[in-house]
Amino acid sequence: MILHQNPQAQLNGNSPHSDRGKSRLAPIGQSYSTWGKLGEQMSVIRVTGHIDVPSDRLSAVQEAMAEHISLTHEEEGCLFFSITPCPDVAGRFLVSEAFKSQEDFDQHQIRTHKSHWGKVTSGIARNFTIQEDGKGGDN
Repeated sequence: MILHQNPQAQLNGNSPHSDRGKSRLAPIGQSYSTWGKLGEQMSVIRVTGHIDVPSDRLSAVQEAMAEHISLTHEEEGCLFFSITPCPDVAGRFLVSEAFKSQEDFDQHQIRTHKSHWGKVTSGIARNFTIQEDGKGGDN
C-alpha cells in the first residue's frame, strides 16, 4: 500500500511545525491529514464540509490534490487539514481544516485562490461551515 505522510514530519523536529503533534499516515487518495494542538493561545478557525466534484473534472482535481495538501501543510497557521473521499457519494470529498487565527485562514484562502488547485477547482460548489473557537483552553 502506498502511503502519504506530511513531509514536515520527516524532519524529526527541525520543522517550524514540530510542535503540531504527530502526522497521520493515510493511503493516497483515501485521506490526508495533519494533526495539531487545537485551541492553544489563540482563536482557532475550523472549516468542515465537502466539495462535490463533477465526474468530468474528477481526474484533474485528484491530480492537483497532493500538491494542494502539501502546500497547505507548509502554511505556518495550519493546525489540521484533511481531505477524504466520501464513501457514500461519488465525487464528494469531505474537508476538515483548522487554522491558528482568522489571519492565517485568510492567507490560506488567498494562496489557494492563486494556486493550481484554485484554478482546477474554480466554479466547483463547496459546502463549508466556518467556525471560530474561543481563545485558549477547551472548546
